[in-house]
Amino acid sequence: MALYLFNQNRVPVSMRVELHTADALGEFNTGRPVQAAEFELPAGQRGWIEVPLHAAVEPGDFYFLWLPKTRGVRWALYAYQPEGTARAYRTAAGWQTMYGCYAFRTEPAPAVKLPRLALESTKAIYSPENIINGYARAVHGWPNSWRPDPAQPLPQWVQLDFGQPVSFNTVHVSFQTKKLRADAFRIEVWSNGTWRTVAEVQGNTARRRVIQFNRSTAQRLRIVVTAAQEGWAICELRVYEEPEQ
Repeated sequence: MALYLFNQNRVPVSMRVELHTADALGEFNTGRPVQAAEFELPAGQRGWIEVPLHAAVEPGDFYFLWLPKTRGVRWALYAYQPEGTARAYRTAAGWQTMYGCYAFRTEPAPAVKLPRLALESTKAIYSPENIINGYARAVHGWPNSWRPDPAQPLPQWVQLDFGQPVSFNTVHVSFQTKKLRADAFRIEVWSNGTWRTVAEVQGNTARRRVIQFNRSTAQRLRIVVTAAQEGWAICELRVYEEPEQ
């Protein structure tokens, strides 16, 4: 078994990899451990590395590999998701599935032809443009969301530029799921050369929020997330000028 890994640390990192069985494709929460192994990832590693897993597996059964989150270590993706594969990451709330497939090789090789690597594809999958693509949720495994680099601390923000000043008083924001949400955030507008807060939300527990505030006129608007659940993402940001009540 080989994995395509990056070690951005200046020192070697001790890693653990686990092989689990699964009841179905994309079903991670009921996984049962089959074998675990430990290996060392050299400093500056960028490429395929053999991992000491030598388990006997049953044809037709489902399996998945798990690498615990490790600072400075990344696992490359394939350019597209091969048939019969799934990907997820583990949070305190359980496994969260997502589009794509981590790069792996087995001996013997799998029956399906594996695609080329897409070493930067994670950025494209969660690009800011996703918040205006018309989808408010994941569709067919594609997240349709913006998620900042999880290695960077909060606050994080994403903005809309309308091209010219427009008036509005309502913002609709949809997060990836109720679990993958922001807990605290604010809405800001660009006014007189600085960002001005027009609304603030604390203690959010919903996937979708409708935020109303006094009418503002601006060319740019942004949402600034100050507290969030692990793995949070924003699927959609809509801006309206609603009739006065």
